[in-house]
Amino acid sequence: MKDRLIIVAFYSPLKDDPWLNRLVATVDGPSCHVELAFPECLFGTRNENASMDAVCVYFGETVEIVKKRYSKDSYKLFYVPVSLQQWTLMRDKATLLSKSNVTFSRYAMLATFVPLLPTFSVNTDHNATCCSILTTQLLQHGGVIEKSINARRTTPSLLAKLLKQSTHIPSFCFGISPIRLEKIRFVT
Repeated sequence: MKDRLIIVAFYSPLKDDPWLNRLVATVDGPSCHVELAFPECLFGTRNENASMDAVCVYFGETVEIVKKRYSKDSYKLFYVPVSLQQWTLMRDKATLLSKSNVTFSRYAMLATFVPLLPTFSVNTDHNATCCSILTTQLLQHGGVIEKSINARRTTPSLLAKLLKQSTHIPSFCFGISPIRLEKIRFVT
């Protein structure tokens, strides 16, 4: 039974964003960043002032879980229905990673974009991650996307394409703000 939601939030940089965000979006746009959020509400319910826990990692920081609202139009959101078991698996793994000092790796991020860079050195280092690797691995852990996908080669924009093509997602929603759930259109 798919009675929960997860939100995969893709960020597209604005003109005044840091140069690295704009560079990533130029190389493999439109997104430069991705996060996974865990709304507490059940599928089909609304909360006008909803904030939710999101697992994220930023340049030079460690994986953390923070409260987010995603009310900026620069975020594009995928609403993915999941079972309580899937939601819990991903949430528990995110909590574990946030308590384990898993850090952002410049090399891991660069290797997602440059196919000639080896990933074997970062595969053995559990502290080597970036936003798209983290989110892809959490989605794989919850059975939302296939485990055969190489998370270490997944950019934010590639992850968006994979979600659209996934056979494990019976339907998903696309919107720009979780506080406006009534304006979401279903995509099949």
